[in-house]
Amino acid sequence: MATAARSFGTQMMLGPADTGVLQLEYLHRTSPAKEVRMTPNISDIIRHHVSLEVRCIDRVYLHAYMPKLQTSGGLCYFLHDYLGYPVPSPALIKPRHDRFIAAVQAFADRQRIPVVPFERGESKDALVAKYRARCSAREGVVIVGVAQEKMRSFKAHKRQGRGRTPVFDFSRQSVAVNHYYFYVHDRDWGPAFLKIGTYLPYPVKLCLNGHEWVKQCLRRNRIRFESLDNGFLSCADPTALQAPPAMRSGRPTSRPSSTAGRIDCRGR
Repeated sequence: MATAARSFGTQMMLGPADTGVLQLEYLHRTSPAKEVRMTPNISDIIRHHVSLEVRCIDRVYLHAYMPKLQTSGGLCYFLHDYLGYPVPSPALIKPRHDRFIAAVQAFADRQRIPVVPFERGESKDALVAKYRARCSAREGVVIVGVAQEKMRSFKAHKRQGRGRTPVFDFSRQSVAVNHYYFYVHDRDWGPAFLKIGTYLPYPVKLCLNGHEWVKQCLRRNRIRFESLDNGFLSCADPTALQAPPAMRSGRPTSRPSSTAGRIDCRGR
């Protein structure tokens, strides 16, 4: 015979006397006269269905910047003291911008790399994936994308100085300028991109992915795996998948060393 005790939505049932089993059942009280069992959460559902678990860093963003060009005073120093112009004028900035644009276009023409403008709201990854699928080179730039985006730059305000010499005051403001996306395929890191702003202070961002680094290691060691967009579905050698010491420490390097002979992550 079983007895039951209810308290605060929890039902405690005592099993038959010969078993001595005490069972707990959580109930959700929807009304004074009706009780239903609570639906298990997603963690409980998948806990016993996990076939592969990997600890790995995801995306890595490296930002590069010029310290001297982060303030208006630094900009005036750059134009006056470093470049040697008597008046730090905004007119000195455009020629440098134009030379950079011309250099990127010349590089793309020389290497026969497509330069593609990104439209507002368009998925960059989806567009670039088509070019990556057609790329057969082991490494190099796959495509150069161009997108107009906002960034923190400088705007100049002219005022009259002593005599006839004008004076320009620079202030940091948000401006919309073109950014170049250099989508590359690297021998060690796989797909990545380098983003460069075309206007002062010329911000640079490098995007890498730890999952892609591991995939490159597995390919070099001829270890079969099924890939997800940003992860792994399965691997023929799960131990080797988690083996690189840089992955265990969460600090992948561009030339990771091998681990106990299991997986060689050095470039060849």
